[in-house]
Amino acid sequence: MAAANALYTNAREYIQVADHILARTYMVVKDQKLLFAAVENIFLGLECWMAAAITDASRLKRKTKKEISTDKTTANFEKLMRAFKAQAAKKYTVTAKELQFIMDMHTLIEDHKKSDVEFARKDAYVICKPGYDATIVSYDVANMWLAQARKIGNKIELMKLK
Repeated sequence: MAAANALYTNAREYIQVADHILARTYMVVKDQKLLFAAVENIFLGLECWMAAAITDASRLKRKTKKEISTDKTTANFEKLMRAFKAQAAKKYTVTAKELQFIMDMHTLIEDHKKSDVEFARKDAYVICKPGYDATIVSYDVANMWLAQARKIGNKIELMKLK
């Protein structure tokens, strides 16, 4: 239970940092790179909420608990997502659309890591994937993602109380 509570706390802190970046820091500094910093914190918050939901579930098998680690690798995220889908998503009423949102956030983070070109343009941060398909992160989009992450987190936190 203590491990789950620590993960819930971490998730809330990541979301608070993302909110602070978007609501205060970005508004003063206007540096588009801050938009991606907020996106990273949003994703880390989602990841912590998923891990907390799995850890909190009483019916977990020992194998699943081993799969949850602090490694920030793609393989670990995929294991976490599989475990979350199989054991917690239904309990916490996380929809397929919300699961896809989490996967899209992970893909964006991975694309950023692999990106050869990224730059600020007007009021947005542009990440060019291999093949130069561009993903644009604007202030409005980052705020929308933050709201979506909060919605998912609230579902998980409300169900943990029941």
